[in-house]
Amino acid sequence: MLVSIKSILLENQELQFPGGTPRRLNIQPSSGKATVIVGAKGCGKTTYLFQLIQGLLNSGVLRENIVYLNFADERLRSLKPNSHSLVAEAYFSLYPHKKNTEKVYFFFDEIQVVKGWEAMVDKLLLAEVCEVFLAGSSANLLINNLPTESRVRGSAYELFPFSFPEFLDHRGLKSEEPLATIDEYLIKHAWDKYPLLGGFPDSIDLEWGPLTRELRQKALRATVLGDIVERHDVSHPQAVLDLARTTLKSPTASYSVNKLTAYLKSLGHKVPKAVVADYLDWFEDAYFLFSLRLFDPQGRNVSASPKQIFPIDPALTLSLSPGPVDQAPLLKNLVFLALRRGYQNIHYYRTQSLKEVDFIVIRPGLDPLLVAFWPSLSSLKDQKRNLMAIIEALDELNLKAALVVSRDETDRITVNNRVITALPIWRFLLLSPDQLNEVLKGRSGIV
Repeated sequence: MLVSIKSILLENQELQFPGGTPRRLNIQPSSGKATVIVGAKGCGKTTYLFQLIQGLLNSGVLRENIVYLNFADERLRSLKPNSHSLVAEAYFSLYPHKKNTEKVYFFFDEIQVVKGWEAMVDKLLLAEVCEVFLAGSSANLLINNLPTESRVRGSAYELFPFSFPEFLDHRGLKSEEPLATIDEYLIKHAWDKYPLLGGFPDSIDLEWGPLTRELRQKALRATVLGDIVERHDVSHPQAVLDLARTTLKSPTASYSVNKLTAYLKSLGHKVPKAVVADYLDWFEDAYFLFSLRLFDPQGRNVSASPKQIFPIDPALTLSLSPGPVDQAPLLKNLVFLALRRGYQNIHYYRTQSLKEVDFIVIRPGLDPLLVAFWPSLSSLKDQKRNLMAIIEALDELNLKAALVVSRDETDRITVNNRVITALPIWRFLLLSPDQLNEVLKGRSGIV
């Protein structure tokens, strides 16, 4: 195995690193800790690692001091948990003069494939003068899922498919405020394509059609078979595929494990409810979809309440739809994803009179934020029924402000000392969390 690793390391020294569109992900490596990049299969993690490597080369780091290994390489499949030290051994047998004298940068891709990878990285960080960068498609790589004493608990970052601002970056369009009239025109033109193409890098240069549909369907099968079936040794792979398809076809819809188990049973799958629950957990672990849970301000257990499904990209839903698709759930899905890029703690809210608000975002150091998506909006004042849900929620939670995301309307009203701001979805998607906070405070000049 040592010979194989040495051969791969030498082969990778000749790799060319395609640039690609810079991502809006700014990492800050921690000394003596690993830097972890986590995200869905195909979202651009490998390209991002290559961009980091190219940045090091541009800064003067020698190519020999950079190690790249992709553990999805079939030649590394036989690497056993107790053989992880072979990676460092192979490298320093090739470059013995660098050991403990020069900093070496290790980039390990698809690290979740390696059983016991934490011990390998811990040992490397402890024994060598190095920095370690990891990438993988499992939420278990996040620092809150690792042992407290692990050196891997450094900086963990989530990478999503291209956001709308990154989509515009790729097209060379300005997206930062202030926007001129021509900027808005070009952004709106690009916006017409974004909900259809989504943000996966392999599709963003295409038009929606048979090729993009095929790409997303192949990505669906690759994720399910690679990140779910193979990783967890699933004995009913067709049941997992059927579950994935039915969840993707109903973005933002409520579900229960009981109903999904009954659905699989109707297709002839004899899968217990507990196993279906595992499948759903594994979907989330692989960044395939997110489950939105009911928020309870008293912190009571609401696990029995229905959850809502939000796929990682709307193009996955479109790829499975035989005909026209209702745009409203796809747009609501994009609103959720924009919020999720900035915050991990998001729920839906139900008032005491059983009215629902789409999202409540728990923001560290700030008040929670209520967010509603209204597909059509002539004006806030005309939406009395929808407004009642927001006002009730604001009163119950003693909050002062809420946000409404609409198709193309901008507005702001005050009701009972509560300020409700409306933004068009394309503009909302351009805002960072800090910029959004300025908008809500009325300090941006946008509303």
